[in-house]
Amino acid sequence: MLYLLRGVLDEDLDKRVDEMIEKGLLQELLDFHSKYNAERLSSEAEADYTKGIFQSIGFKEFHPYLIMDEAQRTTEESKKLLEKCIAEMKMATRRYARRQVKWVNARFLSNINRATPKLVPLTLKNSANWDAEILEPAEAMVQKLLDGETTVATPSEQLSEEQIVRQRKKSEPCREFCEICQRLFVLRDQWEDHLKSNKHKRRREGLKKHEANCKKQKLVEAESA
Repeated sequence: MLYLLRGVLDEDLDKRVDEMIEKGLLQELLDFHSKYNAERLSSEAEADYTKGIFQSIGFKEFHPYLIMDEAQRTTEESKKLLEKCIAEMKMATRRYARRQVKWVNARFLSNINRATPKLVPLTLKNSANWDAEILEPAEAMVQKLLDGETTVATPSEQLSEEQIVRQRKKSEPCREFCEICQRLFVLRDQWEDHLKSNKHKRRREGLKKHEANCKKQKLVEAESA
């Protein structure tokens, strides 16, 4: 099993999005969007961007840019919007990758009662060290298996009790309601991630400022009464 440290993974994902843009992703999105609307208008159908492919990564993030006409796309404002769309696509790609990692952990690492294959974790800490950290250890393990050795490394199911408890806690069900954001969470890891999120923190700070301003206003009104 190949693991990348979060910083390394995020960097690689950002590069992947940049490469997709360089290879023509934006033009592909524009062409599809134009064709969709041409067919829609010919059939007199209403535009619906709330389902299907328009909710996939790429279309959803670039939607504000795609609905601009050609003249609008030549303005400085459109360039800023395009940069924002690219940044949002990168964030969405990172979130999707994190969900994939959680799924793999839950399926192969946290459930000790599930019949799973033996996995040997290899962690990439620096993309520049691929050969030393991934390629060479993997080749050495494969060679040992070819030579008839049955144990090449500590299998991943032999996790410490602490690691097992930590993985189970991440995927355990819960029922937590965030009064600040008015959202319900049914998984422990999602709840904990939400509490750490910038969106939650911004709303919490905004609520505190609002409450402080209300108190000041009441004091002013009381003093002037």
